[in-house]
Amino acid sequence: MKKKYILNDQAQFVGYDLVDDDYIAKNNLETCILMPEGLYEPQTFDFGTERWSGATYEEWLANQPEPENIGPTEQDLINAQLLQQAAAQQMTNAEIVKEIATIKGEN
Repeated sequence: MKKKYILNDQAQFVGYDLVDDDYIAKNNLETCILMPEGLYEPQTFDFGTERWSGATYEEWLANQPEPENIGPTEQDLINAQLLQQAAAQQMTNAEIVKEIATIKGEN
């Protein structure tokens, strides 16, 4: 088995399939020439030179959008408040159970 690389109409890599070793690429939307490691998007195949090209990791990283600093959502805040209330209720329940045990012990 070998990889058949699937390309778009700009010869950019979009995916791959596994095919039999004797498979021959049928059109300019696929190739079986192995893509070298270390290429980042956009990975492009040149049918004239039969070579892959792509960005380096540093180039790819420089083109990535800055991650948004997203704080807690309104639902996250509500959940946190509910958890605090539940914990407080458990403490109250434990105190009540202790008081009941103390009262029963006195009688």
